[in-house]
Amino acid sequence: MGTLSGTDMSLTILFFAFFYACSPTPTSETISLQLNWMPEAEHGGYYQALEKGYYKEEGIELEIRAGGSGVRVETETALQRTHFGITNADKLLVVREKGLDLTALLAPFQHSPRVLIYHKEQSLSSFQELHKAGLLILNNTKPFYQFLLSKHPELSKVDTIPYNKALFIDNKNAVIQGYINAEPLIFEKNGISVGILELSTLGFNPYASLLICSEQLLKEQPELVAKMRRASIKGWLSYLEDPSTGNTAIAKLNPSIAEHLAESAAQLPELMKATSFGTMNDERWKTLATQLQEAGVLTKAPHLDNIYQAH
Repeated sequence: MGTLSGTDMSLTILFFAFFYACSPTPTSETISLQLNWMPEAEHGGYYQALEKGYYKEEGIELEIRAGGSGVRVETETALQRTHFGITNADKLLVVREKGLDLTALLAPFQHSPRVLIYHKEQSLSSFQELHKAGLLILNNTKPFYQFLLSKHPELSKVDTIPYNKALFIDNKNAVIQGYINAEPLIFEKNGISVGILELSTLGFNPYASLLICSEQLLKEQPELVAKMRRASIKGWLSYLEDPSTGNTAIAKLNPSIAEHLAESAAQLPELMKATSFGTMNDERWKTLATQLQEAGVLTKAPHLDNIYQAH
């Protein structure tokens, strides 16, 4: 067996030094992302990035945690019991007023997917006619409902109950909250003809499915935040081009939506259209803050410093 000369040994050392310098430094712990609901197409970019190894390319070992009605994403993220979370812009403003120091890093949904859904048998064609509904199935603590009441106070006379798809299916006079690329597809697949009213047509158009973290994490670990954002954008751009990889992972975790998942994902490019994916601007945040203050959701004009990370 031959031996390495001094020159060969030096070149070998330089090679490995260069290799490790160019390789991402893995984090010493598993990084967590807390979803705001069960895995759906609205989270597709994150699952795409996970399955395709984009987070690992950045040295991140990521765990994605499913959400649900009892999961307080914003609190968990602010207290750093999870490193990152998913929430909507209106909710972010509300919890920041309550003292949670959170920052938005990425806004996949540039156009709000929030809709109210009604049975086609009902004679509802506008928000002005919504008071004719026999029941509103929605979370009446949500900012969008308070905004809706400020525009149509007559809705206060319509009973509200928490979100329940089964009750909507049984009650032909009910209206239910949802996302344009989710619940309407489920109902139509089950032979239920529905119509929709888009909240954005009233001018209420908050960024949705924001990637957030605590201000403390951003300050203490800016490199981690940058890597998470970079890998997530790469995942979303890949998902919007071909969502099959992310959809396979989502369907395994949430089989109840597997049948309409591809159709749901197909609606996302229009909802996420932006000059540069996921970017935000001051004007949109100021408009939303004013709307929430006028609707009584916020008690005062919020400080928008650090509300989002500009790029």
